[in-house]
Amino acid sequence: MLVLREFLIPSTSKDLLWKEWEAASPHKYGRHIGIKTFANWLEELQIKLIDKDGNQCISEEVKHRKFLNHLPDYMETSLVPQILDSWTFNDLVKKAESYEPARKHGRISTTPKAARQPATQPAPNPS
Repeated sequence: MLVLREFLIPSTSKDLLWKEWEAASPHKYGRHIGIKTFANWLEELQIKLIDKDGNQCISEEVKHRKFLNHLPDYMETSLVPQILDSWTFNDLVKKAESYEPARKHGRISTTPKAARQPATQPAPNPS
């Protein structure tokens, strides 16, 4: 039975997980999968990718970086400057999720708004 196991369990399963990690993005098959789904996928891969001693290969910092590097542009420009070193991965995901509904409903624009001009008084009519 042990001899059969060697032939039935693919030796590249770990390689496939690493390829999946490298290709991970918030888009799958050309569609946005959502921030929460992407974050869960990264956590799942972090759990699955272990070394021969049973330790995680992906650190929390690497997972943070992977998540931040794949944020949409509209989120990256407004969210990244707000991030604190004390934030956990879950804090970061929650904050990023709060930007998603605003984008879906058109409350966040991808183009910067023009500076607001002060209200001007109409010129008096010299009659």
